[in-house]
Amino acid sequence: MEQNKRNELVCAEVYRQFRISNRKKHIPLFCLYVFLCAAVLFCLVRYFSVREDPIRNFEKLNLPPDASVFLDTKGEFSDVGWSHYTVEKVIRCEQGLDYVRNYMLENNKASDLYGVRVGPFDTLSVMDIYNYDKLDDETARAVRADGLDKYIHIEYWYLGGRPNQWDLIKSDAP
Repeated sequence: MEQNKRNELVCAEVYRQFRISNRKKHIPLFCLYVFLCAAVLFCLVRYFSVREDPIRNFEKLNLPPDASVFLDTKGEFSDVGWSHYTVEKVIRCEQGLDYVRNYMLENNKASDLYGVRVGPFDTLSVMDIYNYDKLDDETARAVRADGLDKYIHIEYWYLGGRPNQWDLIKSDAP
């Protein structure tokens, strides 16, 4: 009887030690699992927010009140040559390119204008989203008749922007 009690106590102690040692092994695995789940969730949230944030930020820019949107806002991510994300739109303004550039510089914060390019509509864009040559013939004739100098191409480089002659804020990047 005494031997049975001793065996039971030994078995209970061995079982308790087994549970404690296994619990210690599971804690690092559980932490690793939580970390991996958090990393995957962060990546998914960041992926979907990066797609919408540049467009939202671009739409917040103050444009001249007499400017009208000719071609609506579009964004595109590309990894051709280098990874970059651009948002573009074309507006029509009677006063022309210099007026729009000066108005945007005066009525927007410098931090909001970083990566923004304002140039004439008839120049080629790097992304070719709005290219004068890709307009249908009827629209191209209407634009020419109205005057190309009234149509302004605005780009916002969210990722991977390289210096350009049409940048509103000149950067120190090579």
